[in-house]
Amino acid sequence: MNLNRIKLFCIVASHLNLTKASQVLHVSQSSLSHQMSLLQSHYHVRLYKKTGRGIELTAEGRKFLSAAKAIIERFEQFERQFSARTETDQPESLNVGGSYGLSMGLLPSLLADFQRDHARLQISLRTGTRTIVEQLVLRGDVDVALMQIAGSLSSLLVSEPFGLEKLVVFVSVDHPLARKPKVTLREILQSPLVISGERVFESNIKNILRGLEDKGYKPRITGFYDSPDALKVAVLKKAGVGLLYCKDVVKHEVQKGDLKILNVEDLKLYGRTFIVYHKHKPLSVNAKLFLELLRRRKQKPPCSGEPPPSNG
Repeated sequence: MNLNRIKLFCIVASHLNLTKASQVLHVSQSSLSHQMSLLQSHYHVRLYKKTGRGIELTAEGRKFLSAAKAIIERFEQFERQFSARTETDQPESLNVGGSYGLSMGLLPSLLADFQRDHARLQISLRTGTRTIVEQLVLRGDVDVALMQIAGSLSSLLVSEPFGLEKLVVFVSVDHPLARKPKVTLREILQSPLVISGERVFESNIKNILRGLEDKGYKPRITGFYDSPDALKVAVLKKAGVGLLYCKDVVKHEVQKGDLKILNVEDLKLYGRTFIVYHKHKPLSVNAKLFLELLRRRKQKPPCSGEPPPSNG
């Protein structure tokens, strides 16, 4: 017996409309329909039929609903009886994932705001490359993730646009370009480049560089670094000009005077960030609430007059 699917059916039955029920649950309609199909297949019963305005319960569906409500009520009584003893000892949990740059400043700030309204909440923030975070969501180790994406994700995941991160170009303070108040794109590309990302996967930065090649430029990449810390060390050791998204990653080193962010007068490019969660795994109450916070905090596009963002 899958109690969660039975609960979902009760919500669907209360609205008699899959679209409305999916909006209440903050899941996609296709995901909810999939869960209902699995429920009907498991019990070999047709619970509802579609109508012009929504759905209508079958005779078997009405019997099933009555029995389902009784099961849920008994289960909730059981929870109240045996959970009350340890309620103060068992904090609620929220598991969030994020790509490196977003986990340096934005995500911790959002999670701190969220935790202020949920005092008993225990938060886990998992950080990694795009592939690592994607696998964490697929396995269910992470409820919701915020990440940069270039190319396609697994078909089992939902991705919602969140915002934009400006491309940051930085060098060691001892680099010749660090002495210039402004530099051109051509000057940047005369130096070797070290970039953030995984060599075998698509990234926003690699797509941008490919576009520059189409325009006649010849960027030379000498290093791919999954970790922003490794990338910063490479730049500090003068391995080349660093490219990444998210200024927070290098903020500390810039304040210390070890790195300098270059003002590139003809380069205003952005990478898109996305909210990611599993298509077929219902979110916990805390995950739904955090997802609502992310949707409310969606970042505004860059100021008018700047070029449109790169889509990677």
